[in-house]
Amino acid sequence: MIAVQKFDSICQVEEEFIPDIESLLINEVPNFQYLIDLESSASDKVFYNSFVFFGPHGNIPIGFAVLKISKEKENNFFQKLLKKSSSPFSTTMTWEIPSASKTGVVYDPNYQHDMSEAILDLCQEYNKRDYVDDLYFKGPIEMVNSLKPIGTIQIKNKALGFRKNYSSYQEYLNSLAPDIKKLIKRSWQVLKENFEYENEEYLELDSEMISQCSKAIKKRVKVFQQNPLLQRFIVLRDGIFPGLIIPVLKKDSTYFYDLIALDQSLPESIGHQLAILQTCTLKDTELYYLGSETSHRHLINIGHQSIEQMVMTC
Repeated sequence: MIAVQKFDSICQVEEEFIPDIESLLINEVPNFQYLIDLESSASDKVFYNSFVFFGPHGNIPIGFAVLKISKEKENNFFQKLLKKSSSPFSTTMTWEIPSASKTGVVYDPNYQHDMSEAILDLCQEYNKRDYVDDLYFKGPIEMVNSLKPIGTIQIKNKALGFRKNYSSYQEYLNSLAPDIKKLIKRSWQVLKENFEYENEEYLELDSEMISQCSKAIKKRVKVFQQNPLLQRFIVLRDGIFPGLIIPVLKKDSTYFYDLIALDQSLPESIGHQLAILQTCTLKDTELYYLGSETSHRHLINIGHQSIEQMVMTC
């Protein structure tokens, strides 16, 4: 039997638990501070509850989960009729840690059975609440049999890290499928022929460089700029203003990155290739993408490893 402690936000998790939670989050986030800062930068329509799970042998975390709560004004008449509640807002809950794999829970595998039961109980509890219109859970495929009775389950492939090292960037390109290699080379060509961006690196970004950026972009930059594990920003810029910002964080020999695109006309693969270019020839290094999961299929195509993840809709 395991115990669960709920916190109304990620930042409320008690400091004494953080080292053990970070051990569970290895290869998912650079540090716990990243999750705290990401929560602080979220819109006023997004909230996070966090859950810490404890085993039978003391006050040591053996699991960690995050429930993302999104509230949107419901304007569609037919959607209003289908809602469980009379609230003017639509409430969607997704078990999802804002991490590399976007899993809803991480845990010590020695407690697989107990964690599956605990997650099942939590999903059933939230699914009964009238104000919850949609409930989703993303998690390890090992939980599929435990959660199957309460929802519709899909199995999806998720990217989880670029882990192979090469003697050169060209050797990396040659390892890819011919059509993917052609796509990447074409992206570099388009960048060279159609844009006047220069690739530069910075330890921090000054206020002038991002002065024309939206408030949301400035918040995203701040998440990385104030993280003690920030290694550098890779920036494509034309004169003063950037078209693409790639924050890179480093913990030991593991790198994490995100893409902050200001120029939406840039080829999609360029940002990922700039990150890979920095690390693919470094020995015993791994690279993880922290951004949107809509890029995961592309990441797998360009060499990231993949894992199977269950996605349940209640």
